[in-house]
Amino acid sequence: MSMKRLFTILLALNLYSSYAQQPDTVITDAQKIYGLSRFWQEANYNYAYFSNVPKLNWDSAYQAFVPQVLATKTVYEYYRVLQKFCALLKDGHTNVWFPNYISNKTSRRSFGDIKLELRNIDGKPVVVNTAATTKDVVPIGSEITHVNNILVEEYINEFVRPFISQSASYITEDWCADYLLDGFNGDTIRIRFRKPNNTVHSLLLKREVKQELAWLNPYSNTLFELKWLPGNVAKIDLNSFDNRKIVDTFLTALPALQKATAIIIDIRKNGGGSSENSSAILSYFTNDDSIRGSKWFTREHRASYKAWGTYAMQDMSDTSEWSKTARDYYKGIVWFEGGQMTEANTAPKDKRMASVPLAVLFGHQTASAAEDFLIMLDGLGDRAVTVGQRSFASTGQPIPFSLPGGGSARICTKKDTYPDGRIFVGTGIIPNVEVNPTLNDFLQHKDVVLDKAVSILQKKIK
Repeated sequence: MSMKRLFTILLALNLYSSYAQQPDTVITDAQKIYGLSRFWQEANYNYAYFSNVPKLNWDSAYQAFVPQVLATKTVYEYYRVLQKFCALLKDGHTNVWFPNYISNKTSRRSFGDIKLELRNIDGKPVVVNTAATTKDVVPIGSEITHVNNILVEEYINEFVRPFISQSASYITEDWCADYLLDGFNGDTIRIRFRKPNNTVHSLLLKREVKQELAWLNPYSNTLFELKWLPGNVAKIDLNSFDNRKIVDTFLTALPALQKATAIIIDIRKNGGGSSENSSAILSYFTNDDSIRGSKWFTREHRASYKAWGTYAMQDMSDTSEWSKTARDYYKGIVWFEGGQMTEANTAPKDKRMASVPLAVLFGHQTASAAEDFLIMLDGLGDRAVTVGQRSFASTGQPIPFSLPGGGSARICTKKDTYPDGRIFVGTGIIPNVEVNPTLNDFLQHKDVVLDKAVSILQKKIK
Protein backbone atom coordinates (compact mmCIF):
# COMPACT_ATOMS: atom_id res chain seq x y z
CA MET A 1 0.00 0.00 0.00
CA SER A 2 1.32 3.45 -0.96
CA MET A 3 2.08 6.10 1.67
CA LYS A 4 -0.46 8.36 -0.07
CA ARG A 5 -3.14 5.71 0.48
CA LEU A 6 -2.06 5.33 4.11
CA PHE A 7 -2.26 9.07 4.76
CA THR A 8 -5.72 9.18 3.17
CA ILE A 9 -6.86 6.54 5.62
CA LEU A 10 -5.30 8.33 8.56
CA LEU A 11 -7.19 11.52 7.68
CA ALA A 12 -10.40 9.69 8.42
CA LEU A 13 -9.40 8.49 11.86
CA ASN A 14 -11.99 10.63 13.65
CA LEU A 15 -14.75 8.69 11.92
CA TYR A 16 -13.90 5.61 13.92
CA SER A 17 -13.42 6.86 17.48
CA SER A 18 -17.02 5.99 18.37
CA TYR A 19 -16.81 2.62 16.62
CA ALA A 20 -14.36 1.38 19.27
CA GLN A 21 -17.26 1.27 21.72
CA GLN A 22 -19.45 -0.89 19.44
CA PRO A 23 -18.43 -4.57 19.24
CA ASP A 24 -18.86 -6.12 15.82
CA THR A 25 -17.63 -9.10 13.88
CA VAL A 26 -16.57 -6.95 10.91
CA ILE A 27 -13.68 -4.54 10.81
CA THR A 28 -12.67 -2.48 7.77
CA ASP A 29 -9.18 -1.83 6.44
CA ALA A 30 -9.41 1.78 7.55
CA GLN A 31 -10.28 0.69 11.08
CA LYS A 32 -7.43 -1.82 11.08
CA ILE A 33 -4.98 0.94 10.15
CA TYR A 34 -6.48 3.28 12.73
CA GLY A 35 -6.09 0.78 15.57
CA LEU A 36 -2.47 0.02 14.68
CA SER A 37 -1.73 3.73 14.24
CA ARG A 38 -3.39 4.67 17.52
CA PHE A 39 -1.29 2.16 19.42
CA TRP A 40 1.89 3.22 17.62
CA GLN A 41 1.14 6.89 18.33
CA GLU A 42 0.39 6.48 22.05
CA ALA A 43 3.57 4.47 22.53
CA ASN A 44 5.65 6.80 20.39
CA TYR A 45 4.80 9.80 22.56
CA ASN A 46 4.13 8.26 25.96
CA TYR A 47 5.87 4.91 26.46
CA ALA A 48 8.26 5.05 29.40
CA TYR A 49 10.52 2.09 28.72
CA PHE A 50 11.95 2.30 25.22
CA SER A 51 15.32 2.10 26.98
CA ASN A 52 14.47 -1.53 27.84
CA VAL A 53 14.23 -2.40 24.11
CA PRO A 54 17.24 -0.52 22.67
CA LYS A 55 17.30 -2.55 19.44
CA LEU A 56 13.68 -1.82 18.59
CA ASN A 57 13.05 0.65 15.76
CA TRP A 58 9.46 1.56 16.56
CA ASP A 59 8.79 3.36 13.28
CA SER A 60 10.10 0.48 11.19
CA ALA A 61 8.07 -1.98 13.24
CA TYR A 62 4.93 0.06 12.59
CA GLN A 63 5.52 0.03 8.85
CA ALA A 64 6.15 -3.72 8.90
CA PHE A 65 2.86 -4.38 10.69
CA VAL A 66 0.69 -2.35 8.28
CA PRO A 67 0.42 -5.20 5.73
CA GLN A 68 0.04 -7.71 8.56
CA VAL A 69 -3.06 -6.06 10.00
CA LEU A 70 -4.52 -5.59 6.52
CA ALA A 71 -4.10 -9.31 5.83
CA THR A 72 -6.26 -10.34 8.81
CA LYS A 73 -9.67 -11.83 8.03
CA THR A 74 -11.39 -11.62 11.43
CA VAL A 75 -11.42 -9.34 14.46
CA TYR A 76 -9.76 -12.14 16.43
CA GLU A 77 -6.89 -12.37 13.95
CA TYR A 78 -6.59 -8.59 13.92
CA TYR A 79 -6.20 -8.38 17.69
CA ARG A 80 -3.68 -11.20 17.68
CA VAL A 81 -1.53 -9.13 15.32
CA LEU A 82 -1.95 -6.07 17.56
CA GLN A 83 -0.87 -8.17 20.54
CA LYS A 84 2.20 -9.28 18.62
CA PHE A 85 2.98 -5.62 17.85
CA CYS A 86 2.50 -4.71 21.50
CA ALA A 87 4.76 -7.56 22.64
CA LEU A 88 7.71 -5.85 20.93
CA LEU A 89 7.68 -3.28 23.77
CA LYS A 90 8.21 -5.99 26.39
CA ASP A 91 6.29 -4.43 29.25
CA GLY A 92 3.78 -5.93 31.68
CA HIS A 93 1.84 -2.67 31.97
CA THR A 94 1.53 -2.25 28.20
CA ASN A 95 -1.15 -4.49 26.71
CA VAL A 96 -3.76 -5.07 24.01
CA TRP A 97 -7.00 -6.75 25.05
CA PHE A 98 -9.61 -8.51 22.94
CA PRO A 99 -13.15 -7.10 22.79
CA ASN A 100 -15.30 -8.63 25.54
CA TYR A 101 -17.38 -10.61 23.09
CA ILE A 102 -14.22 -12.33 21.88
CA SER A 103 -12.73 -12.81 25.35
CA ASN A 104 -15.96 -14.54 26.37
CA LYS A 105 -15.39 -17.00 23.54
CA THR A 106 -11.82 -17.90 24.41
CA SER A 107 -10.51 -20.31 26.97
CA ARG A 108 -7.14 -21.48 28.15
CA ARG A 109 -8.27 -23.63 31.09
CA SER A 110 -11.69 -25.12 30.27
CA PHE A 111 -12.18 -28.13 28.00
CA GLY A 112 -15.67 -29.41 28.62
CA ASP A 113 -15.42 -31.94 31.43
CA ILE A 114 -11.72 -31.19 31.89
CA LYS A 115 -10.16 -28.12 33.44
CA LEU A 116 -6.42 -27.56 33.38
CA GLU A 117 -4.32 -24.86 34.96
CA LEU A 118 -0.68 -24.85 33.91
CA ARG A 119 2.32 -23.29 35.62
CA ASN A 120 5.95 -22.98 34.70
CA ILE A 121 7.84 -25.23 37.12
CA ASP A 122 11.47 -26.09 36.50
CA GLY A 123 11.06 -24.55 33.04
CA LYS A 124 8.25 -26.93 32.07
CA PRO A 125 4.47 -26.45 31.68
CA VAL A 126 3.02 -28.50 34.53
CA VAL A 127 -0.61 -29.10 35.51
CA VAL A 128 -1.12 -27.51 38.94
CA ASN A 129 -4.91 -27.81 39.15
CA THR A 130 -7.64 -29.76 37.40
CA ALA A 131 -11.32 -30.58 37.66
CA ALA A 132 -12.35 -32.74 40.59
CA THR A 133 -14.26 -35.08 38.28
CA THR A 134 -11.32 -35.76 35.98
CA LYS A 135 -8.36 -35.67 38.34
CA ASP A 136 -7.14 -39.05 37.06
CA VAL A 137 -7.35 -38.16 33.35
CA VAL A 138 -4.68 -35.46 33.45
CA PRO A 139 -3.45 -35.59 37.05
CA ILE A 140 -1.87 -32.70 38.89
CA GLY A 141 1.86 -32.81 38.28
CA SER A 142 1.54 -33.90 34.65
CA GLU A 143 3.98 -32.25 32.24
CA ILE A 144 2.77 -31.14 28.79
CA THR A 145 5.37 -32.30 26.25
CA HIS A 146 3.63 -31.74 22.88
CA VAL A 147 0.81 -29.55 21.57
CA ASN A 148 -0.83 -30.48 18.25
CA ASN A 149 1.98 -33.00 17.74
CA ILE A 150 4.60 -30.25 18.00
CA LEU A 151 7.26 -30.24 20.72
CA VAL A 152 6.04 -27.86 23.40
CA GLU A 153 9.13 -25.63 23.12
CA GLU A 154 8.60 -25.23 19.38
CA TYR A 155 4.88 -24.65 19.80
CA ILE A 156 5.52 -21.92 22.39
CA ASN A 157 8.07 -20.19 20.18
CA GLU A 158 5.65 -20.11 17.25
CA PHE A 159 2.21 -19.61 18.78
CA VAL A 160 2.59 -18.26 22.33
CA ARG A 161 5.75 -16.28 23.14
CA PRO A 162 5.47 -13.74 20.26
CA PHE A 163 2.15 -12.51 21.67
CA ILE A 164 3.18 -11.99 25.29
CA SER A 165 4.18 -8.54 26.52
CA GLN A 166 6.38 -8.79 29.61
CA SER A 167 9.55 -7.07 30.76
CA ALA A 168 11.25 -9.97 32.56
CA SER A 169 12.17 -13.16 30.73
CA TYR A 170 11.15 -15.36 33.66
CA ILE A 171 7.65 -13.83 33.71
CA THR A 172 7.39 -14.41 29.97
CA GLU A 173 8.18 -18.08 30.58
CA ASP A 174 5.51 -18.22 33.29
CA TRP A 175 2.93 -16.77 30.92
CA CYS A 176 3.98 -19.08 28.10
CA ALA A 177 2.95 -21.97 30.35
CA ASP A 178 -0.24 -20.28 31.56
CA TYR A 179 -1.42 -19.38 28.03
CA LEU A 180 -0.13 -22.53 26.33
CA LEU A 181 -3.61 -23.92 25.55
CA ASP A 182 -5.37 -20.61 24.93
CA GLY A 183 -7.83 -20.39 22.04
CA PHE A 184 -11.41 -20.11 20.81
CA ASN A 185 -14.27 -22.10 22.34
CA GLY A 186 -15.26 -24.94 20.05
CA ASP A 187 -11.76 -25.43 18.69
CA THR A 188 -9.83 -28.60 19.41
CA ILE A 189 -6.27 -28.98 20.57
CA ARG A 190 -4.27 -32.18 21.08
CA ILE A 191 -1.85 -32.53 23.96
CA ARG A 192 0.70 -35.16 24.81
CA PHE A 193 1.65 -35.31 28.47
CA ARG A 194 3.68 -37.26 30.97
CA LYS A 195 1.92 -38.21 34.19
CA PRO A 196 3.77 -38.13 37.54
CA ASN A 197 4.16 -41.91 37.22
CA ASN A 198 6.16 -41.28 33.98
CA THR A 199 3.56 -42.83 31.67
CA VAL A 200 2.94 -40.86 28.44
CA HIS A 201 -0.56 -40.15 27.15
CA SER A 202 -2.29 -38.23 24.35
CA LEU A 203 -5.62 -36.45 24.57
CA LEU A 204 -7.77 -34.43 22.16
CA LEU A 205 -9.33 -31.48 24.01
CA LYS A 206 -12.20 -29.31 22.88
CA ARG A 207 -12.30 -25.81 24.32
CA GLU A 208 -15.64 -25.46 26.09
CA VAL A 209 -16.47 -23.58 29.28
CA LYS A 210 -18.67 -25.31 31.84
CA GLN A 211 -19.24 -22.85 34.66
CA GLU A 212 -20.51 -25.51 37.04
CA LEU A 213 -17.34 -27.60 36.78
CA ALA A 214 -15.38 -27.18 40.00
CA TRP A 215 -11.62 -27.19 40.49
CA LEU A 216 -10.11 -30.06 42.44
CA ASN A 217 -8.39 -27.51 44.66
CA PRO A 218 -10.80 -24.55 44.94
CA TYR A 219 -9.28 -21.09 44.82
CA SER A 220 -9.80 -18.60 47.62
CA ASN A 221 -10.61 -14.99 46.88
CA THR A 222 -9.78 -13.97 50.44
CA LEU A 223 -8.38 -10.47 50.59
CA PHE A 224 -6.77 -10.92 54.00
CA GLU A 225 -6.03 -14.03 55.99
CA LEU A 226 -4.41 -14.52 59.40
CA LYS A 227 -2.87 -17.83 60.40
CA TRP A 228 -0.95 -18.79 63.52
CA LEU A 229 2.16 -20.90 63.20
CA PRO A 230 4.06 -22.73 65.97
CA GLY A 231 5.86 -20.45 68.42
CA ASN A 232 3.12 -17.81 68.23
CA VAL A 233 4.30 -16.65 64.80
CA ALA A 234 1.59 -14.82 62.88
CA LYS A 235 1.31 -15.17 59.09
CA ILE A 236 -0.82 -12.60 57.30
CA ASP A 237 -1.72 -12.95 53.63
CA LEU A 238 -2.21 -9.60 51.88
CA ASN A 239 -3.58 -10.75 48.52
CA SER A 240 -4.39 -7.36 46.99
CA PHE A 241 -3.89 -3.66 47.66
CA ASP A 242 -6.73 -2.75 45.34
CA ASN A 243 -9.40 -2.47 48.05
CA ARG A 244 -9.28 -0.22 51.11
CA LYS A 245 -10.84 -3.12 53.04
CA ILE A 246 -7.38 -4.68 53.22
CA VAL A 247 -6.31 -1.88 55.57
CA ASP A 248 -9.51 -2.04 57.61
CA THR A 249 -9.20 -5.81 58.03
CA PHE A 250 -5.55 -5.46 59.02
CA LEU A 251 -6.50 -2.91 61.70
CA THR A 252 -9.14 -5.30 63.04
CA ALA A 253 -6.47 -7.97 63.43
CA LEU A 254 -3.96 -5.55 64.94
CA PRO A 255 -4.64 -6.35 68.64
CA ALA A 256 -3.92 -10.03 68.02
CA LEU A 257 -0.86 -9.28 65.86
CA GLN A 258 0.69 -7.20 68.63
CA LYS A 259 0.97 -10.36 70.73
CA ALA A 260 2.93 -12.27 68.08
CA THR A 261 6.56 -13.24 68.63
CA ALA A 262 7.21 -12.69 64.91
CA ILE A 263 5.18 -11.82 61.83
CA ILE A 264 5.28 -13.09 58.26
CA ILE A 265 3.67 -10.95 55.56
CA ASP A 266 2.85 -12.98 52.45
CA ILE A 267 2.32 -10.97 49.24
CA ARG A 268 3.14 -13.77 46.79
CA LYS A 269 -0.37 -13.56 45.28
CA ASN A 270 -0.64 -9.76 45.43
CA GLY A 271 -0.95 -8.22 41.96
CA GLY A 272 -1.04 -4.62 43.17
CA GLY A 273 -3.66 -1.91 43.56
CA SER A 274 -3.11 1.29 45.54
CA SER A 275 0.25 2.22 47.06
CA GLU A 276 -1.64 4.23 49.69
CA ASN A 277 -3.11 1.00 51.05
CA SER A 278 0.25 -0.75 51.11
CA SER A 279 1.99 2.17 52.85
CA ALA A 280 -0.83 2.40 55.41
CA ILE A 281 -0.11 -1.19 56.49
CA LEU A 282 3.67 -0.89 56.34
CA SER A 283 3.53 2.19 58.60
CA TYR A 284 2.66 -0.07 61.55
CA PHE A 285 6.03 -1.81 61.27
CA THR A 286 8.31 1.21 61.65
CA ASN A 287 8.81 4.25 63.85
CA ASP A 288 9.95 6.37 60.91
CA ASP A 289 7.93 9.55 60.47
CA SER A 290 7.28 8.82 56.82
CA ILE A 291 7.16 5.95 54.36
CA ARG A 292 9.27 6.57 51.27
CA GLY A 293 8.98 4.64 48.04
CA SER A 294 10.15 4.76 44.46
CA LYS A 295 11.11 7.77 42.37
CA TRP A 296 9.09 8.30 39.23
CA PHE A 297 9.64 9.91 35.85
CA THR A 298 7.54 10.57 32.77
CA ARG A 299 8.49 11.78 29.32
CA GLU A 300 8.21 15.48 28.58
CA HIS A 301 7.23 17.01 25.22
CA ARG A 302 7.71 20.53 23.89
CA ALA A 303 6.74 20.74 20.25
CA SER A 304 8.86 23.79 19.40
CA TYR A 305 11.96 22.29 20.97
CA LYS A 306 11.38 19.12 18.96
CA ALA A 307 11.10 21.26 15.81
CA TRP A 308 14.30 23.11 16.65
CA GLY A 309 15.89 19.76 17.28
CA THR A 310 15.48 18.78 13.62
CA TYR A 311 17.89 21.60 12.75
CA ALA A 312 20.19 20.97 15.71
CA MET A 313 20.59 17.37 14.56
CA GLN A 314 22.02 18.65 11.26
CA ASP A 315 24.85 20.49 13.00
CA MET A 316 26.33 18.21 15.64
CA SER A 317 29.34 20.52 15.98
CA ASP A 318 27.12 22.96 17.92
CA THR A 319 27.65 21.85 21.52
CA SER A 320 25.66 24.62 23.16
CA GLU A 321 23.23 23.73 25.94
CA TRP A 322 20.33 24.95 23.82
CA SER A 323 21.25 22.65 20.91
CA LYS A 324 21.73 19.69 23.23
CA THR A 325 18.31 20.29 24.80
CA ALA A 326 16.67 20.63 21.38
CA ARG A 327 18.24 17.37 20.23
CA ASP A 328 17.02 15.57 23.36
CA TYR A 329 13.46 16.76 22.73
CA TYR A 330 13.76 15.66 19.12
CA LYS A 331 14.85 12.19 20.24
CA GLY A 332 12.12 12.06 22.91
CA ILE A 333 14.48 11.48 25.84
CA VAL A 334 13.61 14.44 28.06
CA TRP A 335 12.14 13.40 31.39
CA PHE A 336 10.01 15.16 33.96
CA GLU A 337 11.10 14.03 37.42
CA GLY A 338 8.08 13.54 39.64
CA GLY A 339 10.08 13.00 42.81
CA GLN A 340 9.92 10.27 45.41
CA MET A 341 6.68 8.77 46.63
CA THR A 342 6.31 9.82 50.27
CA GLU A 343 3.51 9.11 52.74
CA ALA A 344 3.36 10.50 56.28
CA ASN A 345 3.30 7.81 58.96
CA THR A 346 -0.06 8.34 60.63
CA ALA A 347 -0.10 5.04 62.54
CA PRO A 348 -0.58 5.64 66.29
CA LYS A 349 2.79 5.18 67.97
CA ASP A 350 1.40 2.88 70.65
CA LYS A 351 0.07 0.55 67.95
CA ARG A 352 3.28 0.19 65.97
CA MET A 353 5.26 -3.05 65.89
CA ALA A 354 8.63 -1.60 64.98
CA SER A 355 10.73 -4.20 66.77
CA VAL A 356 8.84 -7.45 66.14
CA PRO A 357 10.87 -9.79 63.87
CA LEU A 358 9.42 -9.53 60.37
CA ALA A 359 9.67 -11.57 57.18
CA VAL A 360 8.04 -10.75 53.84
CA LEU A 361 7.37 -13.41 51.24
CA PHE A 362 7.07 -12.47 47.57
CA GLY A 363 7.43 -13.98 44.12
CA HIS A 364 6.66 -13.80 40.43
CA GLN A 365 3.03 -12.76 40.97
CA THR A 366 3.98 -9.86 43.26
CA ALA A 367 3.34 -6.92 40.96
CA SER A 368 2.72 -3.21 40.57
CA ALA A 369 1.69 -1.60 43.89
CA ALA A 370 2.89 -4.74 45.68
CA GLU A 371 6.33 -4.04 44.20
CA ASP A 372 5.97 -0.46 45.42
CA PHE A 373 5.43 -1.99 48.87
CA LEU A 374 8.77 -3.78 48.52
CA ILE A 375 10.54 -0.57 47.49
CA MET A 376 9.10 1.15 50.57
CA LEU A 377 10.21 -1.79 52.70
CA ASP A 378 13.72 -1.50 51.24
CA GLY A 379 13.77 2.11 52.42
CA LEU A 380 13.43 0.85 56.00
CA GLY A 381 16.86 -0.78 55.83
CA ASP A 382 17.11 -4.19 57.50
CA ARG A 383 13.67 -3.95 59.10
CA ALA A 384 12.59 -7.23 57.48
CA VAL A 385 14.07 -10.23 55.75
CA THR A 386 12.55 -10.96 52.35
CA VAL A 387 12.22 -14.53 51.08
CA GLY A 388 11.00 -16.04 47.82
CA GLN A 389 11.42 -15.41 44.10
CA ARG A 390 11.96 -12.27 42.06
CA SER A 391 8.95 -10.03 41.66
CA PHE A 392 6.81 -9.43 38.55
CA ALA A 393 9.21 -6.70 37.36
CA SER A 394 6.57 -4.28 36.14
CA THR A 395 4.92 -1.20 37.55
CA GLY A 396 3.98 2.27 36.34
CA GLN A 397 0.93 4.30 35.39
CA PRO A 398 -0.66 3.13 32.10
CA ILE A 399 -2.85 5.29 29.87
CA PRO A 400 -5.89 3.32 28.60
CA PHE A 401 -7.65 3.82 25.27
CA SER A 402 -10.19 2.12 23.05
CA LEU A 403 -9.50 0.36 19.77
CA PRO A 404 -11.72 -0.44 16.75
CA GLY A 405 -13.88 -3.50 17.12
CA GLY A 406 -14.54 -3.03 20.82
CA GLY A 407 -11.12 -3.90 22.25
CA SER A 408 -8.77 -1.77 24.29
CA ALA A 409 -5.13 -1.17 25.09
CA ARG A 410 -2.88 0.63 27.51
CA ILE A 411 0.60 2.13 27.40
CA CYS A 412 2.86 2.51 30.44
CA THR A 413 3.66 6.21 30.87
CA LYS A 414 5.62 6.25 34.13
CA LYS A 415 9.11 4.96 34.87
CA ASP A 416 9.80 3.91 38.44
CA THR A 417 13.14 3.29 40.09
CA TYR A 418 14.59 2.80 43.53
CA PRO A 419 15.23 6.17 45.21
CA ASP A 420 18.94 5.85 44.35
CA GLY A 421 18.17 5.21 40.67
CA ARG A 422 18.46 1.43 40.64
CA ILE A 423 16.04 -0.21 38.22
CA PHE A 424 13.66 -3.03 38.99
CA VAL A 425 11.31 -2.96 36.01
CA GLY A 426 12.67 -5.62 33.70
CA THR A 427 14.89 -7.21 36.32
CA GLY A 428 12.52 -7.73 39.24
CA ILE A 429 13.03 -7.04 42.92
CA ILE A 430 15.37 -9.64 44.36
CA PRO A 431 14.63 -11.09 47.83
CA ASN A 432 17.30 -11.28 50.51
CA VAL A 433 16.95 -15.05 50.42
CA GLU A 434 16.03 -16.40 47.00
CA VAL A 435 14.11 -19.70 47.06
CA ASN A 436 12.86 -21.32 43.85
CA PRO A 437 10.38 -24.15 44.51
CA THR A 438 10.89 -27.29 42.43
CA LEU A 439 8.41 -29.71 40.88
CA ASN A 440 9.23 -32.17 43.64
CA ASP A 441 8.38 -29.52 46.25
CA PHE A 442 5.06 -28.93 44.52
CA LEU A 443 4.18 -32.61 44.31
CA GLN A 444 5.00 -33.09 47.98
CA HIS A 445 2.98 -30.00 48.96
CA LYS A 446 6.02 -28.33 50.46
CA ASP A 447 5.97 -24.55 50.89
CA VAL A 448 9.74 -24.19 50.94
CA VAL A 449 9.53 -20.37 50.85
CA LEU A 450 7.44 -20.28 54.04
CA ASP A 451 9.61 -22.96 55.66
CA LYS A 452 12.72 -20.87 55.01
CA ALA A 453 11.13 -17.73 56.45
CA VAL A 454 10.03 -19.59 59.60
CA SER A 455 13.55 -20.98 60.05
CA ILE A 456 15.06 -17.49 59.81
CA LEU A 457 12.55 -15.97 62.24
CA GLN A 458 13.02 -18.74 64.79
CA LYS A 459 16.68 -17.82 65.02
CA LYS A 460 15.77 -14.16 65.51
CA ILE A 461 13.25 -15.03 68.24
CA LYS A 462 15.83 -17.08 70.14
